Amino acid sequence: MSAPHRTERYGLVIRKAIDAVLNGSVTGRFSIHQLVKTEKTYIGTAVERFFVEEYRLPDTEFLDTAIKGIPVDIKFTIGNNWMIPPEAIDHICVLIQANDDESTYSLGLLRIRDTLLCKGNRDTKCSLRAAAKRQITWCISDGALPPNFLLHLDDERRSAILTPKTGQKRVRELFRSVRGVPIPRLALATVASQFDPRARARDAGKALASEKIRVFSYRKNKELARLGLPELPRGYWIAYREDEMVGSD
Repeated sequence: MSAPHRTERYGLVIRKAIDAVLNGSVTGRFSIHQLVKTEKTYIGTAVERFFVEEYRLPDTEFLDTAIKGIPVDIKFTIGNNWMIPPEAIDHICVLIQANDDESTYSLGLLRIRDTLLCKGNRDTKCSLRAAAKRQITWCISDGALPPNFLLHLDDERRSAILTPKTGQKRVRELFRSVRGVPIPRLALATVASQFDPRARARDAGKALASEKIRVFSYRKNKELARLGLPELPRGYWIAYREDEMVGSD
């Protein structure tokens, strides 16, 4: 696997884990900052499980998994430190840090030693000393984390989209306010408050026709190509006003 592909794949796994905890289609949440402390902690568990499942790694008795037969623990943070359990001492930790606001993540390796840890908390987990962080071998530094679509909208536009009381009205405002930009299924599901938002997208397209706004899914790529517009990745939607479409009649 090439380095760029590996970096992209890691980023996708982290994105999926964060989004799974946000659970936007049920909760309407789009930002880690909307989570309570215990939920933020659970992101680490989700990241670990998603990595194990993505790469078909084995479960082990004491640590999270093993890579090529070497036991490792996978630790994640949205801050600048990691909580290390006592069983990880003398073993390698995969240390992952993500910043959803900046759409970046980093991944490094560190063999944990007693001398690298601060005093433990009630759970007997310990954070890394400042000097320990300088010993991390960074495999990826500031890699690209797939952007969080709703998080990166400007506040005024996002508020206009999320304020309507019904999912259908919110979806309509999404396509009205955000044109010419591919919208991922997860963002649409969060706005629609519906795991499968395709019906809401179709209904929004019909309602917006009177405003001369057209809504396309990736299933309409042939029509987009005919109009001289870029094709969409699978699972994306896009809206254009008719005067914004090249090649439209």
